[in-house]
Amino acid sequence: MDHFAPCSRTWHRVYEWNNYRLACSRLNARKRDFTDLLDPFEVQTGWFQLELVGFQLLAAPELNAELRTRIEATRDRLGLNDSDHRSRREEDAERYWASQRPQKGISLEVLREESPLVAFELARQNRLNPGDVWPPS
Repeated sequence: MDHFAPCSRTWHRVYEWNNYRLACSRLNARKRDFTDLLDPFEVQTGWFQLELVGFQLLAAPELNAELRTRIEATRDRLGLNDSDHRSRREEDAERYWASQRPQKGISLEVLREESPLVAFELARQNRLNPGDVWPPS
């Protein structure tokens, strides 16, 4: 758990439940006491897109310039395109695509549960395995 609004800047919100977010220790450390990050509760489907060559996160081009700037700043400050994050997204996609071979990989349902952004982006970009439909039933 982490305080979304940093305690060092908003001490009066320390005990407010609506100021808590789930966060891994790495991203919490990167967030530090900055206040310019997107609140994960505000992020909407489609704001982030996944480029499937390097598995980098991009801001959706159809968004207004101000929102794209905020998305890119959040992505960069949190290091969401560092090699660890990109590798994990690529591994998730590869595990899913490998499911076309008997007893290999993971299903679309498992991908959607474990890596929802990757699952959504594969569907949006028409890269689902043959026979799979979005949303999975």
